[in-house]
Amino acid sequence: RISLISLFLVAVMISTLLAPLYSLPSSSELLSEEPRYNSGEIPMELYNIYMAKRNYSNKMPYRGKFNPTNPKKYKGNPRNIVFRSMWERRCMVHFDRNENIIEWSSEEFAIPYKNPFDGKTHRYYPDFLVKCKIGPDIKTVLIEVKPSKYLKPPNRNRKKTKSYLYEVREYGRNRAKWEAAKAVCDHKGWRFDVWTEHTIGF
Repeated sequence: RISLISLFLVAVMISTLLAPLYSLPSSSELLSEEPRYNSGEIPMELYNIYMAKRNYSNKMPYRGKFNPTNPKKYKGNPRNIVFRSMWERRCMVHFDRNENIIEWSSEEFAIPYKNPFDGKTHRYYPDFLVKCKIGPDIKTVLIEVKPSKYLKPPNRNRKKTKSYLYEVREYGRNRAKWEAAKAVCDHKGWRFDVWTEHTIGF
């Protein structure tokens, strides 16, 4: 009897946890207003700041310090640029060397957001803030680098394991971050992009 009651309480808790997420649009829908969201298709007006597609055999993430060739382009301390994956490092190399990138920074810009699970306000540091030339214009783009699988809500029909609950929490937290980032960009006249392996070329 105790076991059945425990299972019932867990089921109620999971349903309560998921309800607000599945009643809202997905991240893809949230960020689908062109050209704000990039899912692999490159808007022509931004083509000159994107990277050519390449194939890599080693896709394992790793961490290290990046030493820019053009430190004056970096807004922040160029001696303290940290990458946490091969994807981020490739972006850094691209921003550093691309002549259309006027200025860039990595995790130097903080955005407050409300975590939907603990109700508290936290700071979100998007991966990159880039100022670039697009034709005769100068544009600012706020960029988050994420695997495409994180843009979709977890399958609610999956077994409710610890791994599943973690994915639910991460999905909700990411959505809250990106909503806040989009609002800031709308206010400042910037563009917000989520770059995936399709954008970067892995």
